[in-house]
Amino acid sequence: SLVNKFIDAYNQTVSTISSLTSYDATNQTSSTLTGDSSAKGVRSLLRDTVVQGITLSDGSTMRLSDLGISLQKDGTLKLETASKLSTALSTNSSKVAEFFGGTNTTKGLSSLVGTTITSMIGAGGSLVQTIDGLNTSVKGIDNQIANWNIRLTAIEARYRAQFSALDTSLASMQKTSSYLTTQLASLPGVVSSSK
Repeated sequence: SLVNKFIDAYNQTVSTISSLTSYDATNQTSSTLTGDSSAKGVRSLLRDTVVQGITLSDGSTMRLSDLGISLQKDGTLKLETASKLSTALSTNSSKVAEFFGGTNTTKGLSSLVGTTITSMIGAGGSLVQTIDGLNTSVKGIDNQIANWNIRLTAIEARYRAQFSALDTSLASMQKTSSYLTTQLASLPGVVSSSK
């Protein structure tokens, strides 16, 4: 039961990472973390952790494959040979317990997975650093947007002032043009264009 819970928890983690990093070629849509190397690194690091052999206190090495658990193409774990696990539990239950739980002097698989996860999501972990870096980038972009808004507001104000001045100048020129047209029409000897 505990081994199955471990497999389920591991598979759920891998599935979550896969769904966050996948790309749907049919609909041409990206997931939240498509292309993110940190998220893909998490999956690789977890995979490397669970496939490694654990050296037990008696000097022997045990792997998940020795318990009938194999790594699938999609990165998940599967209990393919339940009889292998049953045999290991009935003949070497203390070794299986040590493989997963460790001892006072050795780390078991669950401890190694925990250490791996802490190295990624704990203080100063790789994912935390990635998140901090992304947050810094977002703040930088927000500052750039704010600066551009200030500049665009100033440019808009300048153009409005220029257009207003042009309107005033145009109105003044039209007034002058009308005045000159009237003055020229009143001069002696000027032939009206309507004649």
